[in-house]
Amino acid sequence: MASFDIIDCTSQSYRFMWDHRAYVTRFSVPVIFAKIAAFVVFVLLGLEENFLRQGLLLVPVYFLEGWVIGQLVLMALQIEHTPKKVPGVNDKQGPHPLLPSPANVQRNIMASAVIYTLTKLALAFIIGMTMQGHSPESAASAPPASGSMFIFVVVLIAMMIWAFRFFWIYIPMLLGKTPLQYLLRFKAFSSSFYLLGVWMLCFVPMAILMLLFTEFMAGVLSTFSLTEDATAFRIGLSVIQGTFDYLLALLSSLAVGFGVFSVFNDENKTTPIW
Repeated sequence: MASFDIIDCTSQSYRFMWDHRAYVTRFSVPVIFAKIAAFVVFVLLGLEENFLRQGLLLVPVYFLEGWVIGQLVLMALQIEHTPKKVPGVNDKQGPHPLLPSPANVQRNIMASAVIYTLTKLALAFIIGMTMQGHSPESAASAPPASGSMFIFVVVLIAMMIWAFRFFWIYIPMLLGKTPLQYLLRFKAFSSSFYLLGVWMLCFVPMAILMLLFTEFMAGVLSTFSLTEDATAFRIGLSVIQGTFDYLLALLSSLAVGFGVFSVFNDENKTTPIW
């Protein structure tokens, strides 16, 4: 069974983001600007709720985002697991065997970026189809709640938890692992809880920060008598959304990257509080 310390992996991702903030910023600025520009265009064109079209239009941004995240995740793993050279002690010791050779680094990153883009497209499709299924017309004609409906919802939630592992296939690609190798390592149902736990530890702080920035922006714009329906507010919200969407993707990818590396390194760590 695949297991890793979710707290340790998450803290490693936060620490990497802070210790190498200058390098991370230089890599991240183009992606953040591209995402913000795309979200602002969606506001101006009235595509805020059309997630299917958003996914298609964001394909170049997704690929750029996947490429940058791949670079930074691989950099974090190399920094964490490449031994420091000590003259006369480990002169001949090379990088960790799980890390890709220099000749394969860019190939692995490009493959990871492609998988990341396809994953984002699949997620946009799922969200778009779900939102279409919850239109006012369908809600009005929905059948009343029943025992069979409750069982269906429980089964659907279980399937979503199990399928959560598929959204991280691009991470082991950075290590040269195939999707099959990754899925075999994470085949147990409980493996999804480790991935979900890491993601939640990244998501909750980002969501709180995003909420605080949104409330602050709403307070500032209210002094100019601008409501939440104003275009200025929606554009400002797009700036916040684009920034935090990327930061969450990067932070959670780093945390999952440390976890996946731990699993393939056969460390079999567990979270102390569990």
